[in-house]
Amino acid sequence: MNSIEERLRAIIVALGNDIPADFDPTAHVFKDLGIESTKALELLFEIEDQFEVALPDLEYNECEHLNDLVALLTKLVA
Repeated sequence: MNSIEERLRAIIVALGNDIPADFDPTAHVFKDLGIESTKALELLFEIEDQFEVALPDLEYNECEHLNDLVALLTKLVA
């Protein structure tokens, strides 16, 4: 597991209710893990803050799984 994935997992776990740290990276962040729409904005802001990037809204909105977020951030911070 790379550090981007580990950091994202920590952010998602902190925002959710009872999300296990070892959740499946292909689980739908919002539907399967229960991150509600209000938390989606918090997730966006926390990711931008932690990684010191500005996520393009369109690309962020297309991210449904941890793997999608890892790929987006890898592209932006590399």
